[in-house]
Amino acid sequence: LKNKSWEEAGIYLEEEGERWNKGNPWKDSTVQRDSLRKRLGYWKVIGADEVVLSWIAEGVRLRFMSEPDAIEFKNHPSYYTYQTFVEEQHIQHIKDGSYIEMTSEQVKNVCPLQVEKNKKGKLRMCNDLRWINAFIPHIDFKMESLTTHLADIIEEGTDQVMFTTDIQKAYYAIPMHKSTWPYLTWKHKDKYMAA
Repeated sequence: LKNKSWEEAGIYLEEEGERWNKGNPWKDSTVQRDSLRKRLGYWKVIGADEVVLSWIAEGVRLRFMSEPDAIEFKNHPSYYTYQTFVEEQHIQHIKDGSYIEMTSEQVKNVCPLQVEKNKKGKLRMCNDLRWINAFIPHIDFKMESLTTHLADIIEEGTDQVMFTTDIQKAYYAIPMHKSTWPYLTWKHKDKYMAA
């Protein structure tokens, strides 16, 4: 791709991505959860490594230091304060495939739901995973950013361009592996849910 124009590179990536995407079971999905994996072949063509490809396709697996003790927490008071908002969120995300209903037999932990309100009054539903996080090893890492890594990626004096983007509802675009769902559940109207 080094000697190709932007247009030629785009055509090449589109053709190769389509070729690698043949047989992708999520290719025609309209579910929010599949927004990245429906183009899995394209991710391969642009050089995503095997770990990233597995996260996009199968979901991220949790690696526990030890098995979390089974416990069911009650929802935070804010869950009840903003019950209408919580219900709207559940209806929307069950419909778009982001939330999955679990049976009580599948559930290993029930984490509390809470609703946070920002300075502008916008509500956001959160699954309080502090209990589960206590069983996951803490690994120090530094987030990449244009500020800290640009000089390592782009040569000064060239016409190379770099940009970032923010994926809307990214939490719902990269799934958790189904083996982790039993640990990430919450309870809403006597139903166990996972995302």
